[in-house]
Amino acid sequence: MEIGQNGSTCLIDLTTGARTTLKNFTFEKDMNFFLNPSGDKVLYYVMDSEADGLGISQLGVIDLEKGTFIAFDREGYEDLYESSLHWEDNRTVSIDAASSDGGTRYILLYQF
Repeated sequence: MEIGQNGSTCLIDLTTGARTTLKNFTFEKDMNFFLNPSGDKVLYYVMDSEADGLGISQLGVIDLEKGTFIAFDREGYEDLYESSLHWEDNRTVSIDAASSDGGTRYILLYQF
């Protein structure tokens, strides 16, 4: 991934040298990323620094093969204590969370 000074992002295939501009995406400093197990998708997330736990306010994925980016704002995260975020498989992301009082546990699943 090559990031321009204005936040524009270009994906670079290190094997072939092919470059793909990532449309609808501007890099900002509070973004976080990690690859899925097969290395063809990058999970994108933003954490709310005011929230207890992870407080994931935005979630999305960069599809490296298609050169696409999708993301959405999450609601209700502020009512939970989110403790972990990880890939379940190459398409599914899970967030482990609990109610504010700790009485109820959740596994939130998202497929991309």
